[in-house]
Amino acid sequence: MKAAKIEMLVLLIVLSITTFAGTGEKKTTRSSKIEVVKNDQVFKLFYLADDERDVNVKIVGKRGEVLFTEKINGLKGFTRPYNFENLPEGDYKFVVLDESGTMEFDVAHNDLKKENAHFVRFDELKGISNKLYKLSIAGEGQHVAQVKIYDNESHLLYQGKESFTNNFAQLYNLMQITTNGYVEVILGDKKEIFNF
Repeated sequence: MKAAKIEMLVLLIVLSITTFAGTGEKKTTRSSKIEVVKNDQVFKLFYLADDERDVNVKIVGKRGEVLFTEKINGLKGFTRPYNFENLPEGDYKFVVLDESGTMEFDVAHNDLKKENAHFVRFDELKGISNKLYKLSIAGEGQHVAQVKIYDNESHLLYQGKESFTNNFAQLYNLMQITTNGYVEVILGDKKEIFNF
């Protein structure tokens, strides 16, 4: 039951990002509709659509061979775990086909136990207020994230540390910052930078 609640929370985070992240420009289908998060030997596929759709999921090997195929009927969104425990280490691809087209997501199956899986987004919430941003982190397990906000001259304006289990979301009001800048999110030994 707890796992189902966590998966729904991740789907809601991704859905809110999809809903509020519009910039007036056409978004790529892959970034707004599917995401794959890995944890140990399992890859979780998160899928969202605007309406109920039939979806074909394939896992493809390095040489293009189809290793697994599945059809999911009539859902707006779902989360599916795929266990790679019995597959050799290497590069694989998730291929997801629905009415809007084909989406692909490359994954590397290696010593996953050394990695702490996470998916990080920093999106402006257009239409609500100028310079209101949402930081979303989805994953599994215990995390500590360092969040630093800099102006365009690399002056540190904000620094915070967030400890959480599985998922995290926070709104940042940057209206007082009159210049462009960037946000640095550090999770373990990985750093991601988002410009604003």
